Amino acid sequence: MSYHDIKSAEKAFRTAICGHAAQFDMDTIQRAESLLLQARALADSDPVKSERLAKDAQQIALEAITKTQTEKLRLKGVWGSEVAALIQEYYRHKNELSEIKTSITTPTYLIISQRMEIAGVCLRQAEQGLEKEQFSAFPELYARMKKRLQDVAHILTPVLEELKNPAQMKAPVQKRKAPKLYAFD
Repeated sequence: MSYHDIKSAEKAFRTAICGHAAQFDMDTIQRAESLLLQARALADSDPVKSERLAKDAQQIALEAITKTQTEKLRLKGVWGSEVAALIQEYYRHKNELSEIKTSITTPTYLIISQRMEIAGVCLRQAEQGLEKEQFSAFPELYARMKKRLQDVAHILTPVLEELKNPAQMKAPVQKRKAPKLYAFD
């Protein structure tokens, strides 16, 4: 029976490791691993103690799996709401850009649309990172996406303000005639 308990504990341990429990609860995983190693070592000499250690290791690994699932759900919720806010900002900028497309110069439009394209790529990477539960890489993906949207806003906001307030636009500079220095001019 000890062999079966050890195999069950190993299965739970592998499941915990594959479920990235070590990423969230390394101490618990190390404790389960230690008990599992002790259970293997005592399998022949003290099967009763080995069985108890294997069951303890299995219980600890199952607790780590539960904690991991809870933490993953929490992180998905937190990061998901952050990504949702950035998605709204992205599409707001995209709509603003499409509305003013004909009102701005081609180079300005190209600069803004290029930055929007980069922000869109970052957005897709962040969404994929969230779906694939790449929680360790997600803060970097999120930061890149936020930075790209700030780049867009940095260029787009002044353009929008200028279009909203045409009176404040720079008046064309008129050339002044040089003052007459001589009476016969």
